[in-house]
Amino acid sequence: MRRTCLLLLVAAAAACGQKEPPPAPPPSALEQAVRVLSAQGACATLIPQEWSPSWPVPSKRGGALRYRLFFFGREGDPQKGFTFHAPQGEADFTPDGRVLECRRLEGEPVAIPRDGRFAAMTLDEIMARSSRLYADTEAVAALYASGRDIGDTGRARVAAFARDLAALADPAHASAYRGLDPDFWAWVEKNGGAVPAK
Repeated sequence: MRRTCLLLLVAAAAACGQKEPPPAPPPSALEQAVRVLSAQGACATLIPQEWSPSWPVPSKRGGALRYRLFFFGREGDPQKGFTFHAPQGEADFTPDGRVLECRRLEGEPVAIPRDGRFAAMTLDEIMARSSRLYADTEAVAALYASGRDIGDTGRARVAAFARDLAALADPAHASAYRGLDPDFWAWVEKNGGAVPAK
């Protein structure tokens, strides 16, 4: 009995000495907007809730910052893995999540090849990297919208954003990402970042 109590005390002391992992940062405004975009404005009647949004791409129309993304469906089941589709819809929205335009693309769903970019990552790692990419996208969007020279620090941020996007975006969607805003990608290349490529 005495030994059991001693073991419990040692275990409790060891547990107290362990640091809990820091809590995940709250989702950025952009991440929150994208999570509910398919249920907003014109998208609510055009985009099925089971379709996934792409990563948003900054865009400038009439000098105002906005974001563009596409939606894509999937087939299969979680146990065997999903096969994803080429883009089936598109949306433009403001930084605060107001839908400006939303449309479905014509044609039948086209399956894209499976890739293994997430095979070595845990769900927690994927979620953490996703949240970081949303925050980085907001920061890069502000640099893009400023229209000023962004300096070496800004160029390093653009290069990191492009690398993170390439790590998380499906390579088969590369041309769709480029098509969302060619002017943005030209600016990215000019400032040291890579354009999505298959």
